[in-house]
Amino acid sequence: MSSPTAAATVARRRRGPSGARAASPAPGTAARWRQQRALKAALLAALGAACCVALLRADLPFLAPSARPHEDARLQLPADEGGEAGRVGEDGWPVFGGMRWRGCVGGEDAHHTAMAVLSCAVRVARADGADEGGYLMVQLAGGLNQMRAGICDAVVVARLLGAALMLPLLDNSSWWADGSTFSDVFDAGHFARTLAPWVRVVDRLPSALRGRAPLERTVPRGSTAEYYQTHVRRVMRRAQVVKLNHFDSRLHDHLPAALQKLRCRANYEALRFVLPVTRAVARLTHALTHPAALAASAAISTDHHAARAAGAAAADEAGGGGVGAAQGQGGQREQAERRDGAVKYVAIHLRYEPDMLAFTGCEYGGGAEERALLASIRQRWVNLPAMDAGKQRAKGRCIATPSQVALALQALGFPPSTRLYIASGALHGGPAALRPLLAAFPFTADKLSLARSLTPATAPAHTGGQADDDEDEGDGAWGGGGEVRGGAEGGGALAGVEGRATLLAAVDYEMSRRAAVLLANNNGNMAHLLAGHRRYAGVGSTVLVFGSSVHRLLDAIQQGDLAASHKLRHRLLKGDLNTQGESIDKAIAKGGFYAFPQDCLCRIQSSG
Repeated sequence: MSSPTAAATVARRRRGPSGARAASPAPGTAARWRQQRALKAALLAALGAACCVALLRADLPFLAPSARPHEDARLQLPADEGGEAGRVGEDGWPVFGGMRWRGCVGGEDAHHTAMAVLSCAVRVARADGADEGGYLMVQLAGGLNQMRAGICDAVVVARLLGAALMLPLLDNSSWWADGSTFSDVFDAGHFARTLAPWVRVVDRLPSALRGRAPLERTVPRGSTAEYYQTHVRRVMRRAQVVKLNHFDSRLHDHLPAALQKLRCRANYEALRFVLPVTRAVARLTHALTHPAALAASAAISTDHHAARAAGAAAADEAGGGGVGAAQGQGGQREQAERRDGAVKYVAIHLRYEPDMLAFTGCEYGGGAEERALLASIRQRWVNLPAMDAGKQRAKGRCIATPSQVALALQALGFPPSTRLYIASGALHGGPAALRPLLAAFPFTADKLSLARSLTPATAPAHTGGQADDDEDEGDGAWGGGGEVRGGAEGGGALAGVEGRATLLAAVDYEMSRRAAVLLANNNGNMAHLLAGHRRYAGVGSTVLVFGSSVHRLLDAIQQGDLAASHKLRHRLLKGDLNTQGESIDKAIAKGGFYAFPQDCLCRIQSSG
């Protein structure tokens, strides 16, 4: 029952200025008002639907299933077209032949169309008074490369939820304790601008929500798009701010094609390392690829110069001999390799850290001391079963040693003059572990030895030649703009990254991405991410040296089986997922979407 005061208030509202009761609208007028409101709602709904349809057709066909490789002729992988693989090029390097790839996620017209349509849809939503989709926070997990994949997955999840994405939180405890934030490692402004047509990226919550604690959840690994849209979106609507913890591998590999393309845009276009990383990469690349600079390079190990002399002597031997018989005259081929005063280089992603070796359960020739060390490390994993070292090696489950990596390079036909860049952590056995590799390939360096070699006299005067074609020289582009001199800015070649584990890992990633050839002795996250990134960029070959057959052949060569070297060469060429010999489904199975982002690739024929 209403109070007298409330009743009087209602009565006053119904009276006109003179106190008389206001006349009720005519029945026809009320009907017209209802019709106008209904028409306005229908127009808004139609406009919103039209914008959504245009957006879906332009660039984001969410309802279209991801094309399977066998359904798309452009993604077929025929075996060695033209028989190019295996021959030696004019520069003395092996020719991998077969197919190459490049990214194709939509041209600039589609990009700008999507931006315009999205802006239209946002205006319609706000005019209709719809609430925003909330804010998504993610706590990443793992090392740099796991976090990179997690960032790309977070972009897709934000798109699925219709939420704004907070800059992801890096993992500063599981691997490295350097305290780096997203903006310390990646260009946050470029990240936000690139993704603006699809996902709004913000660095802070709006003032109305800053005092609100996020609702924290951990989603299952490999969750589907439907899971996020059904379960997480419901939580997001209620809480407005949701934080997903331990965010690594939390999104399924198989998604609709439009979402896969968004993954690629995030990974290959939006994620760009900060300027200190790109400057360091430009300096190190110059030191590695310019003969005068590399000749002055500091040693990776104390016997580096002795190994270089031994390698130079081997290069001068006529015919080469052994598994490197295709090498020929090293000096002549070094001249042929030069382009604009620089030479090409091979990047070696070398996983040979003690914990990696311990996990395999193998022995690596270090005797009782090594067995005791690796056994103590294995005790950290309580669920790791006991393993027989001999059986593990017979099954081909051991990590390729630096010596075996040298055998693989020789079997492929790389000459001793080849420049090698080693991307690795602290090696088992220290610098001495690289002696066999240095003896075969004396022009071998890592980021620290290259940095030591750089002086103002040998540093690059500028880095414009290192800039990627698709990156402008302003705004912190890759190696772009201005002068970058060794020793400048108070820190030398590694200024701004030295002592920062995450940034040093970023340097290794970029040096490996830019190499003419990438070889990895493992099937880890970095190897897979690099394989996919290089395919998207259309650069060089990627030879992932893993799999039981390769390891068994390497063991056989070390035991004196010379015939195994020819089998190894054939197997390595077949194992190059950039070229021939394997189906796309098999490539994806080995490394997942990030190793072979099939929805984002078009093939191009190698020129040989």
